[in-house]
Amino acid sequence: MFSLATICGFVFAPAASAHGVGGAQPSNYQTVLAPLSPALKGVRLEPVDLGAQLELTNTGEKSFTVLGYEGEPYLRIGPTGVFRNRLSPATYANRTRNAQGAIPSYADASKPPEWIKISSNNWVRWHDHRAHWMGSQEPPKVRAEPGREQVVQNIRIELRRGKENYVALGAVRWVPGSSILPGLVGALILAAIVAGASRTRGADEVVMAALGLAALGEIIHVVGAWNATTANFGSKLGASIYGLGGIAIALVALVWVKRRGATAAAPIVLVAGLFLTLGAGLADITVLSKSQIPSIFSPLVARLTVIFALGLGLGLTLAGALRLSRGQKKSKKIAQETCCE
Repeated sequence: MFSLATICGFVFAPAASAHGVGGAQPSNYQTVLAPLSPALKGVRLEPVDLGAQLELTNTGEKSFTVLGYEGEPYLRIGPTGVFRNRLSPATYANRTRNAQGAIPSYADASKPPEWIKISSNNWVRWHDHRAHWMGSQEPPKVRAEPGREQVVQNIRIELRRGKENYVALGAVRWVPGSSILPGLVGALILAAIVAGASRTRGADEVVMAALGLAALGEIIHVVGAWNATTANFGSKLGASIYGLGGIAIALVALVWVKRRGATAAAPIVLVAGLFLTLGAGLADITVLSKSQIPSIFSPLVARLTVIFALGLGLGLTLAGALRLSRGQKKSKKIAQETCCE
């Protein structure tokens, strides 16, 4: 059974707040990018993964060049595929979201480009540090007024086709999140209802309903997060493994309760509750407090799925523990009566 200190420790643990799918983490930074000016048919530039990357699509017949941070040719995309300039400093600065790693000495923005083909696609994605906040902490003006929406940095991305220049303007905005307390209170109330109802005559139905709702809620959460990122299958699977595990164990526990009853299935109900509480609830706790959430569903739906996972998971954990304790006491009583006879 969890103590308040244990729960708080999990809530504020860095690992618990770092869950996400493929690097698309909940945040309060919003990347807004206007269409290219002048407009170009068949060419689209937009932020993906909550601004962690930009995606450029070119279905036209002419190639375009994306300029790097020093105005040098960086990427070229056209009918023959995507090419990257190995001498562009941006090639190495954009390897990771946080620009980690050294830029080699041969990279020189002033030299003619050396193009290397990287794909045959008509689209390309890259980390562009002009389009997301790079600091390890909020900028001074945000720290001064954290409750106010404001522009953190302006965005200017330049493209070139022949001698023609095109510009996409935008901004990285700070959009304050909401308090985590209402969500936690709602989860605790839900947990109390499940734990209390599990002690009644209809315990089997209550536990099965809680397991079914928890599994359904986590399925919605995983589907929403899975389809809101451009990460590869392996990254998505790795980031969702605990949620998927919670779904699987919840469904197994539901079948076990239906066949043998809540008391006999208490151990697996307890395990399912722990998986849902930790892997599907606390691991995604930042969804309750951030304004920008990686999900194809609305922020309200995403938050409700986390509240359900946390509340139902904790309630099932308590229900399983109570039933397990009750079963042990019953077995002990039977043993004592048999001994006395």
